[in-house]
Amino acid sequence: MRSSSLSGILFAALAILVLQTAQATPAKASEPLFTLTPNSGTSVGVTDSDLTEIGSTEIKTHLVGESEDIATVRGVLFSKLLDHFNVSADRMLVTGLDGYSAEIPVEELQNYPVLIAIEINGDRLSVRSKGPSWVVYPFTDYPEIHDQLREARSVWQIADISVLQ
Repeated sequence: MRSSSLSGILFAALAILVLQTAQATPAKASEPLFTLTPNSGTSVGVTDSDLTEIGSTEIKTHLVGESEDIATVRGVLFSKLLDHFNVSADRMLVTGLDGYSAEIPVEELQNYPVLIAIEINGDRLSVRSKGPSWVVYPFTDYPEIHDQLREARSVWQIADISVLQ
C-alpha cells in the first residue's frame, strides 16, 4: 500500500513538471526571432516558419569575434528575406537586442550572399551564442569585403530589421 501511495505521488509530481515545462516552452515555429519593419511601417514578427518557407542556405566562413576557424553557417539569404516580404529599399537598419545598430545597403545584399544566420556548425543560435539570428557575411569566399565596415555590419542578436528611406 505504501509503495502505491509513493508511486501516485511521484506520478503526480512528474505530471506537474511536464505540464509546467510545456507551458514555459513556447512553440519555436510561431515565436518571432526578430521583427521586420518594411515600407508600410507595420512590423512583422519573422518566425522559423517564415525562414523555412524562404529556404535555407549554407556557407563556410570566418565569423566576426570568433576563432580563426572556418564555421559552417546556415540561415536565409538576407536578400531573399526582403523579397519574401516585398521590401523595397536602398538601405536597411539592423538593430540588436543590446541596441547596437548598423545600416546595410541593399545593393550589397544583392551582390553578396549575406545570411541571416540561425545555426553555426550545426548548433542553433541562442541569445548566449549571438542569436537567435546574426548577420553573417561570406568573408572567406569574398575576401575583398572582409573589412572593418562589414564586420561592423555583422549585427548579432538581431531584434529588428527596418527600411531606411
